[in-house]
Amino acid sequence: MQVEKNEVVELLRARGEHDKAANVECALPQQVDTERDAGLLHAFDVSTREVAEADAAAPTGGATDPAAGSGAEG
Repeated sequence: MQVEKNEVVELLRARGEHDKAANVECALPQQVDTERDAGLLHAFDVSTREVAEADAAAPTGGATDPAAGSGAEG
């Protein structure tokens, strides 16, 4: 699953772990792949389940779909 790094940062901030959130901003890529980056997430005590739940609750409405493209409608 692909999620924005910002969602992981906000998850940690919501837990009151501001130092970890600052470290995540430096350590994770902008697009976090929960499989590829599982080791880093684990190092920051973030489970892929938590990330999935945070992504589902995000205002954008879910995970980034790389197949969806980036073209604007209109």
